[in-house]
Amino acid sequence: MLLRGLLLQATICCRASQDDYGNCSSVEEAVTAIMKDTLQHCLGEENDTMREKVLNQMGKGLAALVRISAAVAAASPAPPPISIPAMSTIAEDDLEQVRRMLKLTSLPFHSSFDHELTELMLILQTGYGHDRNLTANELSQICKRLGSDMVQCLGPLFMCFHELPLWAKCNAFMLPADMAGRVAFNLLAGPNTR
Repeated sequence: MLLRGLLLQATICCRASQDDYGNCSSVEEAVTAIMKDTLQHCLGEENDTMREKVLNQMGKGLAALVRISAAVAAASPAPPPISIPAMSTIAEDDLEQVRRMLKLTSLPFHSSFDHELTELMLILQTGYGHDRNLTANELSQICKRLGSDMVQCLGPLFMCFHELPLWAKCNAFMLPADMAGRVAFNLLAGPNTR
């Protein structure tokens, strides 16, 4: 076990010196360089398939969150002036899509001691054919966690955006429009669309 740890440490040191991360003048400079390389890799053509899968899942999850929000609003004591009958109940598939999105956005920050994530996963647990209603407070907790995780995921992009090559900046600029299109498609398609 000790030998394996030493080999891993030697590999990391070797990689750092090979990529010139070890020559950075500060930790912040090294982190920025690593994030820039990571983002270039993620935005590159070789990762189009993986990026498509992530964007598809996020689009489905955000559309499901909109439908769930509409159902929670319809059940509130002061329902919205415009009621959409199809959005007055929460589909099990929508709960599952939001669970998947929450897992995806929490992935970089997840630990076994993340009790908030565990609690939110229980809130979103499907009822095996029974209708599941969420309270406004539960929906608020889910939205707060998703927002926090998304900001943490996007932070590195903003931190080193100015250092990315032009092609990576163009790909990064296209992400919001691509995401909006996927959310719109999934809203129109409705739940249970794979």
